[in-house]
Amino acid sequence: MTVAVAVAVGVGGLTVAAPTPGNVSVSEELLAFTNAFAEAALAGEEDEAILDEAPDEYLDPLTCDLMRNPVRLPSGQYMDLTSIRQHLLNDPKNPFTGTALSEDDLEPADELKAEIRDWLVAQRAARRAAGSGGAAASDDDASDDDSDSGSGEAEA
Repeated sequence: MTVAVAVAVGVGGLTVAAPTPGNVSVSEELLAFTNAFAEAALAGEEDEAILDEAPDEYLDPLTCDLMRNPVRLPSGQYMDLTSIRQHLLNDPKNPFTGTALSEDDLEPADELKAEIRDWLVAQRAARRAAGSGGAAASDDDASDDDSDSGSGEAEA
């Protein structure tokens, strides 16, 4: 049997509703999955709003997206790993200097990554506190940042 679940995600939060005609019951697992999916969608909307406030040094210079996995180029610039990989597929040169560049030349920027993650967690907490009348943000903010790197790569 297929059961439809309605999910509404908006500025005020999210709502999950199971259909009631015919007394259909929805498993707890399905509701938990739906809630997790809706929370992820809401976090994505929050991140988009936060991006407007991000310091320039946290943004990828080519895509202007918040860097989730920054790497240092031999020339000293920082880029998100996903962004520079995409660039290297089209042009095997440093986008800033025009010199030859390969993925082996990139250095993980773990300190900058941690700084960006901490900033993002603080921004999320501040937004949630402001949205809930000053209540503290949930402690799970820090645990979800490593999973949303967007690059699909394993952490080093």
